Amino acid sequence: MLVTGEYPGSIISSACFRWRSKGTLAESFTLPEFIGPPTVDRETNWLKAAMRATGDVAYHWDLVADRIAWVGGSLELFGPEPPTSPDEFSALINPRDLPARMTVLSDHFTEGRPYECDYRLAQADGSTVWVHDRGQVQVNRAGKPVSMVGTLRRVTDLKLRQEALEQSVDQDRLTGRVSRVRLIEMTERALEWARRTDGKAAFLGIGVDRMSMVNNAFGSDTGDAIIVGIADRLASRLGS
Repeated sequence: MLVTGEYPGSIISSACFRWRSKGTLAESFTLPEFIGPPTVDRETNWLKAAMRATGDVAYHWDLVADRIAWVGGSLELFGPEPPTSPDEFSALINPRDLPARMTVLSDHFTEGRPYECDYRLAQADGSTVWVHDRGQVQVNRAGKPVSMVGTLRRVTDLKLRQEALEQSVDQDRLTGRVSRVRLIEMTERALEWARRTDGKAAFLGIGVDRMSMVNNAFGSDTGDAIIVGIADRLASRLGS
């Protein structure tokens, strides 16, 4: 990697980074002027550049004026008119997620617990996005809360992967019924309950013979269809 630039004093006003792959120039670009000794303006540029690079949104909630200001990718998250008050922002949060967020927020203000939670936000185009909200209350010299600062990070892809993983653990991918892992857990709990209460429990196991012959003769899709059909018939008879 080659780095070239101009050096007025001790500050690099511009820098060009060039990557070479197998001897060929791959890409070059010029960085903005925020390399050098820290200043208020330069740190602000760092913050804005970091917000743009990560897609995160930073916020400042003025508790006295009850107003919210945003820095970063607010346009992508909220559209051209981001919420400027807590009520406007709360109206975008999925109603099912509001109670949990309010509990975490209340615990942060009253007990000093960390404020960190996930919830869904409605976007301007009608879609929904998951965000990870993490913040910290700011107090004055008298210890009175005067503002709240934090960041929102979009985590929709992570949530979808988590949901898919949880579903794969809870449900059998072929039949959609209780998975082997959950069935073993349920059996162990039932047995423990029977031992503690001197109760009784019954279990029914059903095996399908010669499935390998079906798969070999007609293909695995046919074998899968037979298993799904048996599971559906058992569920309809057992009422589950």
